[in-house]
This record gives sequence, C-alpha cells and structure tokens, in this order.
Amino acid sequence: GIVLHLGSGRLVLKDRSLVEGALWMSNLDTQADPLREGPVHLEMEDEGRIVYNAEAVEDALAGLPPTQLQWRIIFPEMSP
Repeated sequence: GIVLHLGSGRLVLKDRSLVEGALWMSNLDTQADPLREGPVHLEMEDEGRIVYNAEAVEDALAGLPPTQLQWRIIFPEMSP
C-alpha cells in the first residue's frame, strides 16, 4: 500500500520493517503565507526496506475516497 507521513517528526523503519508499495513524506506549513515546507526525517535501521510496487499503490489509492485523490483537494491552500 502507501505509507503517508505528514508533518514534522521522524519516521523510523527498523526491526526488518517492510513497506511494500510507496512512501510519501511531506511537511508543509499550511498556516504560512506563502506555503512553506519543513524538514522530513527518515531513518532505516535493522534491515528496514521500502520496495516500490505499483500494483500495491493502485490498490491503496482505490480505497481512498475520490475527493482525496488530488493534491489540490488535500491541500486547498496551495495555488495551482
């Protein structure tokens, strides 16, 4: 599927963790004008892995409501 990590903080994959599909990390300050990004932090330890799988991503996206599948809907503060 998809792992979404939104906002600040750190994401740690350890103890042979496996993400099969995709990982999306973003840290946007939607209160700022103009919109600003912040740092993201990913740690991979103890054989943690991310394996891209397009079919798993498509299956995960199929489970989301259609209105949540567009960037402009998720973050309406962003201008086109």
